[in-house]
Order: sequence, then C-alpha cells, then structure tokens
Amino acid sequence: MITHRLLLYTTILLALPGVLSAQRQRVLAEENLLLRKRVADADRRIAEADRRVADMEARAAVLAEQVQRLKQELADIPHPPPPAARKPSSPAPEPKPVRNDLPLRFVLELTDHSRVIGTPAVKALPVKTSYADMEIQVEKFRTVTVSNGMEIASIRLRNGDQLKGSLTVDSFEITTVFGKISVKSTHVTRLTVLAAGEPLSADHPAAIGSHEIEDRMRKTIIPELEFRAANIRDVIDFFQEHSRRSGDGKGVNMALDLKGAEVPLITFKARRITLLEAMRIVMEVGNLHYEIRHGVLFIQPKQLKLGAMRRIDR
Repeated sequence: MITHRLLLYTTILLALPGVLSAQRQRVLAEENLLLRKRVADADRRIAEADRRVADMEARAAVLAEQVQRLKQELADIPHPPPPAARKPSSPAPEPKPVRNDLPLRFVLELTDHSRVIGTPAVKALPVKTSYADMEIQVEKFRTVTVSNGMEIASIRLRNGDQLKGSLTVDSFEITTVFGKISVKSTHVTRLTVLAAGEPLSADHPAAIGSHEIEDRMRKTIIPELEFRAANIRDVIDFFQEHSRRSGDGKGVNMALDLKGAEVPLITFKARRITLLEAMRIVMEVGNLHYEIRHGVLFIQPKQLKLGAMRRIDR
C-alpha cells in the first residue's frame, strides 16, 4: 500500500513542471497579444497625428500665399502725396480793451420805439416770482423783456439764469446825457443792463437789427416739432429755447404782448423746418403777427396791427 502511494506521488511530481509550463505559456501569449494591440493603436494615433500635421502645413502654405498676394496688391496701390506743411495760423485778434470810463448803464427801450441810455440811481431791482420775492443787484441783470407794464417779465441774468415774474417798480430814474429823468415802467418794453466798461457794440442784444434776427431764425433748423392744442406761451417758450440751442447760440429774444386777447390753441406738426417758417405758420394759425424792435421779436394779436407791420431798428 505504501509502495503504491509513493509511486502516485512520484508520478504527480514528474508531471507538475509540464502543467506549470503550459499555464505560463498561455499567460505570456495573452500578454503578447495585448501588447501587440497597444502597439497597433499607438501606430494608428501616430498616423492620424501625421495626417493632421500635413493638413495644417498645407493650410499654412495657402495662407502664406494669400498674405504674399495681399502684400503685392498693397504695394501696387498708389500712395497719396504727403500732406503739405500747415501754414502757421494767424494770431488771434487782440481782445478789445475795456473802457474804464463807462459806468454801469441801463438801456431802456420804450413803447414808442425810442431808446434811452443812462446810469441808474438804484443798486438793486425788486423781482417777484411765483416762488419768491427777491432783490437782485442791477449788475447781475442782462436783459428784462416785459409786457403789460411790468406785470409779466422775462429776466435773463449774466450767469445764465432765466426767471419768469414781474418787476415791482413804478419808474426808472437814470442820469442821461441830457440830465436826470424818470421813465414810467409802463412805457418800458425792454431793459438791457450794460456792465461797467461794456460798450453798446453792434452785436449787443440792444443793438441787433430785424434783418439779423430773421437771418438767425432762417438758419435755425428744428428737426421735428408737434403741438397738440398747445398754449401760445408754451409754443413761444419752445421757439425761444430752441433758438438758443441751435445756430451760434445767441438765440432770439421774444416777447408776448397779447393785450388780453384770446389766442386759439395751436395744433401743428412739422419736420425739418426753419424757425422762421414755423413762427409764420403759428402766427397765421393763432391770428397773430410779430414785429422786431431793438433786437426783440414782439408778438401781438392781428387786430392790434395798424397798417403794414413795421420793423424799427434804432
């Protein structure tokens, strides 16, 4: 029995190396196959990369050819001659010297179209507005356009402020070349204040003529306007404000003198129209007329117009 077992063990030991060798060979074969697959995959990726590189090189060659052609086309374009040297600009005109011998003065434009210039006796003027009563120093005024005596006043100050209200004065006492006089406020249509040393030049509001006013209105273009049952005061305010925003910025001074007349509401729409054309249309629709006196456009009812409209430049 023991001999039989020994023979069995001896047979197993002799066969075991062969079994192990066959199993190892299968493992090595599987690893070899996997390695071959990986190498084939790497070769495929390398071939794909080479193809992409070749495609990029071909595109780069095409772009280089296009760049070269553009350079040649640019070289063939004739270049303009260099700009001529700028001529030295003429020196700016020297500012006009201020006349120190001229004091602060009032320019009073009257209802009979005359004008009086003189030195005021007061240092301030009382102004009443809807929101406050105030005393304003006379040197701060630029112009005051009035209607209905002094009850309605359009006031422009030198700092650019604009006020609507009234001047609560009965008369203006000034010293003129022909002595001291007192002018009732009911006879005044416009007050212009000349600062100390300021001459009454040709472009001053108090010296502007009717032709220049209409020329400004003709050159002022309103891109678009639309009035729907608008009050005449709102229409004139729109025209006056637009005249200052357009052209040379000097604007057109306007004053309403309705004398209590009823003016129909204005309905009017237009595009690309001059201020002069728009004003004439509004005058026709509202049964109004205007005349220019001393640089101010006065608007009145037509029934107050006697004969032809007069334009007076003084």
